[in-house]
Amino acid sequence: MNRPFAPSTATYQHLIDGRHTHSKSGKEFEALNPSNGEVLATFSDGGEEDANAAVDAALRAYEGEWGRLTPKERSRHLFRFADELRRRQSDFAMAETLDVGRPVALTSQEMGGLADSMEYYAGLLLGLGGETLNISDPTLTDFTLREPLGVCALITPWNYPALLGVLKIAPALAAGNTVVLKPSELTPLSSAMLGECALSSGMPPGAVNVLHGGVTPGTRLVRHPDVAKVSFTGGTATGKKIFAEAAGTVKKLTLELGGKSPLLVFDDADLDAAVAAAFTDNIRNSGQVCAACSRLIVQDEIHDAFVEQLEARLRAVRIGIPSDPETQMGPVVSAVQRNWIQSCLSAAEGEGAEVRRYVDLGGRNDLACGFFVAPHLLLRARNDMKTSRTEVFGPVQSVIRFGDEAEAIALANDSEFGLAAAVYTRDTGRAMRAVRQIQAGTVCVNAGHKVSVDAPFGGYRQSGFGKERGIVAMLDDTQIKNVRYAVA
Repeated sequence: MNRPFAPSTATYQHLIDGRHTHSKSGKEFEALNPSNGEVLATFSDGGEEDANAAVDAALRAYEGEWGRLTPKERSRHLFRFADELRRRQSDFAMAETLDVGRPVALTSQEMGGLADSMEYYAGLLLGLGGETLNISDPTLTDFTLREPLGVCALITPWNYPALLGVLKIAPALAAGNTVVLKPSELTPLSSAMLGECALSSGMPPGAVNVLHGGVTPGTRLVRHPDVAKVSFTGGTATGKKIFAEAAGTVKKLTLELGGKSPLLVFDDADLDAAVAAAFTDNIRNSGQVCAACSRLIVQDEIHDAFVEQLEARLRAVRIGIPSDPETQMGPVVSAVQRNWIQSCLSAAEGEGAEVRRYVDLGGRNDLACGFFVAPHLLLRARNDMKTSRTEVFGPVQSVIRFGDEAEAIALANDSEFGLAAAVYTRDTGRAMRAVRQIQAGTVCVNAGHKVSVDAPFGGYRQSGFGKERGIVAMLDDTQIKNVRYAVA
């Protein structure tokens, strides 16, 4: 009988060169359970020396055993890695529930995506190759080769550490690179488990390294001359710093940054479907989702009916301890995040929004020590308000009225971000006009789910550049070499 998962009472160490190692400094840090504020687990706190060691190990593996494998051999390794991820699916679900605060009912569904994503790239890599070009010079045969970059530094955020870790690791390995994964220090537990799965699946030493810690090891990875690419998912401010730091060594970058995504609801929309999408984006992971639609742009004629239905659903949401299978919405990740959300709500009220909170958490002794925030709507919101322009990253949505199609599109595009958008209308012409005019990396029509492993995802403007997921992610982890061969 399988034992229920519980974090180790021993310190989780870095995984470097196929071995678990303590930080050179001996420093450690603690990760907290956001449901009760208690220490969940202890981790080695990496510094520059540890980052150097991880990069050195990855480079040796790239120039050695991993780099010498054929595509078929790499594919077999990834399939074995996927088997380990599937074997420990329930452990990953509980780890994300304890570490991030997502309800176990949700993580139990999500964690099947870890193995699925690894298997997708394990199969896809077998078709990776260049092309023969029909050039104008008859004395040459011209063709291209797709080659790996080398060592890839993968820096992941705290909201979906396991899934985003795999979605960075899998295409990078598939393309023939080696990796150093640096998860957020707020939620490192499932990333440590990814390292364990790499080891138990028989990955060559140094092909997958996991480095724990905060700014110091992350900055060293970005600056390190032997790191060929940095893939970062997180806040726009941090992304800008990485952009500047990477310029010194001219690294390739994928930056998946913040969002303030609009959901446009026209008067001919399927109201039930639009409300369901808005509701899900408010409560899923307590609103801590980069692509969540936090601006609800609703046509005047249906505004009141839309708000009424959405409020009814928000009032009924079950907030509780995330390990309870009945819980729909857990805490936010930290006290810092909770305080930031509350400051945004105060700012919205000061700017004239009507702040409505749903679900009274007062008197809930079971939630008193955790970082819980009730879902909120900001009615009478305007697009120039702070909360309409800033990524709150919590269960807060601004409701903004519009009159006609042109105004809706203008409101959607009036943002420094451009990560995702959703449009609800039964008018196919209007839908396609919106798709063409909205400036965002992903636009959904009459659908709320914005991502899948087999479709590209990434932003416009200050939401970043480069793509994750789909074949494009693997191609982004390669470089093209042109070969010109004289035949006459």
